[in-house]
Amino acid sequence: MKKAIAVVAAAVVVVCGVCFMVLTGGEQKDPDTERSPKGSRLLAEAKPSAAAAASVQETAPSNGGKKQRKRRFKANLNPEWTLDDFDDVEHPYSPEDKRTALELQVSLDALDEFDEDDVKAAERAKARGRRVANPAALQAKERFSAAAAKAAASSNPAVRKEAIDAYSWRGGESLPELTPMMADSDGEVAEAAIDAVESALEEQENPNLRFEAAAAYVSTFSANEDALDMLSGTMVSSALEIIEPDDESFGAGQKALDNRNMVVDTLASIIENGNGKSVDTAKEAYGDITSEEWVSREEAQKWAQDPDSYEAPEM
Repeated sequence: MKKAIAVVAAAVVVVCGVCFMVLTGGEQKDPDTERSPKGSRLLAEAKPSAAAAASVQETAPSNGGKKQRKRRFKANLNPEWTLDDFDDVEHPYSPEDKRTALELQVSLDALDEFDEDDVKAAERAKARGRRVANPAALQAKERFSAAAAKAAASSNPAVRKEAIDAYSWRGGESLPELTPMMADSDGEVAEAAIDAVESALEEQENPNLRFEAAAAYVSTFSANEDALDMLSGTMVSSALEIIEPDDESFGAGQKALDNRNMVVDTLASIIENGNGKSVDTAKEAYGDITSEEWVSREEAQKWAQDPDSYEAPEM
């Protein structure tokens, strides 16, 4: 009888064990971590902390997808990550360069989530000491500005080019930051900056403003002849759009006269107050616009009054 009872008890133990295995799927938990030994610990460690994720969500709108994924990394940037984790960063950076480039791209992605008018309104409100209606937009712009300035000051030319690319996305508003980079010691960086400045100027649909912007940079910038050539070309093309009446309507002739006076006065100021290279650039632009050689401000003003009847003095 005792042997029969022992056999029955053993059978019950085996059956219970089998039932337990069936119910649990045969998988045992790690008693130390209470995680499956199939790599969930690594996945958990790769996720941002709750505090970090919350801090980013407070300052950037939720949008899901790739950009949102990048913004979650912002609070947890790790200089030991490889570039394979971020396929849109192409250059073999050092850890510090990599961090700078990633911060720039993440901040640009976050800024792009906001309407440009909202960003500008927030900046105007702050400048006037008023309440900012959309503080998140302002914070995103300030983060981008800081990240772009850091990238532009990098010792790595590839990182500086990243800054130029980022500034280019912001268009004409980044001209003050892009223009000094036309004098970069690295030829490729300088060329990229020249192209970016030219594109930003072309975005300005008003030829008067485009001319004035190019002229302002000519008057203060002389470190790169290629840049001066680009700025001169922009001045000439813009001036030629405005120095003749665009139609026969009332006031068109007076408007063209005002534009000619503006053009010659601007060029005269550069010639009278600029350095050697900017002076030569302004004189060449004057010749291309008027088909006359530069003589003096007075002669330029005579040309502006009536180009058709103007006669240059004999030299």
